[in-house]
Amino acid sequence: MSKKRARTYARNRTAISRRGNLKDLTFGESDGIYILKLALLLVISSFWIKINTGQASSVAFQGVPIGVLLALLLTRKFERNPLNRRIWYLLIIVVGLVSYFLPAGIVI
Repeated sequence: MSKKRARTYARNRTAISRRGNLKDLTFGESDGIYILKLALLLVISSFWIKINTGQASSVAFQGVPIGVLLALLLTRKFERNPLNRRIWYLLIIVVGLVSYFLPAGIVI
């Protein structure tokens, strides 16, 4: 008589293999949608509201990263895949830092 093995049901399976690698996760998103999200978030995250105080400014900050905050909120709401979400967060922060030094945004 052979031992009976415990059944493995789909709800018990994890997204990580025994070796620690991620299994194939499909979220049904085409490449065009991915590129569209990328372009929109990069444009949105480069938006700043900058303050013009003249030559002798004693203001501690020069602008407010409205676009970065908005892009972070949109990414949290609309991106389903957690691995893609981390990539988006990194790109948004890098674009926000680079756009600080560029003439992008509204000057008040």
